[in-house]
Amino acid sequence: MLFTGLCGTASIAVAKDGKITKRAFYYGNYKFWRAGAVNAPRIGSYGKKKRSTGIDIHHAVPTSSVSGKIKQSGVYSISSKELKRWRASVDNLQYADVNGSGSVGQARSKNVKLKLVYLTIDNSPLIKALNKNSKAKKFMKKNNSRVVSSVWIVVSARVAQTLRTAGSLSVSYKGKNMSIKASGGGSSSSQSTVNIPSGAVFAYMIDKAKWNKKRRKKTTIRALEDDQVGLR
Repeated sequence: MLFTGLCGTASIAVAKDGKITKRAFYYGNYKFWRAGAVNAPRIGSYGKKKRSTGIDIHHAVPTSSVSGKIKQSGVYSISSKELKRWRASVDNLQYADVNGSGSVGQARSKNVKLKLVYLTIDNSPLIKALNKNSKAKKFMKKNNSRVVSSVWIVVSARVAQTLRTAGSLSVSYKGKNMSIKASGGGSSSSQSTVNIPSGAVFAYMIDKAKWNKKRRKKTTIRALEDDQVGLR
């Protein structure tokens, strides 16, 4: 899911406000899942939806199916004032910096400016990856199955700038940790790699599948529909 005012293909502007709770991150008209973020859901991972704890990850499509299709589509500044306003804390999370990672609590004590970066993928390549993988397609036929289509990650302001201005992004995984290679930007041919710890996943969106059918049996996924916090 990409934002255009919140859907489409255009990037979003930096928001001036938001709301953070234990279960959700409210951004614009959308409610992203926070419950279950500790399990480091990745784009393309699928599992069972649980209303109170988010998604219970089962497996994921191969990284090669989605790596070059993931893009940055938004930046949000973490404000201590706003956190206090919403009576929320994110000190148990990790953040990524150019020189490594650390806890958000440590960053706050050192006055490191932190931001959330929104990573997402268009529906088309994600649908293709799910249909191509027989195990994923079979699992997605279950009524409570969902797939992760986007994530918000915690990074330093420097990393946010690198990802925001990159010409292209390439994502790979080692276990639950994410590595993002940011290439170019304008006429630049430079590359930089940012390692994102699993504890830096702040929030995510899950989608449910809409199916093509033959004789009332599900055959192939034809569309994905976001399933926000609070929806049945």
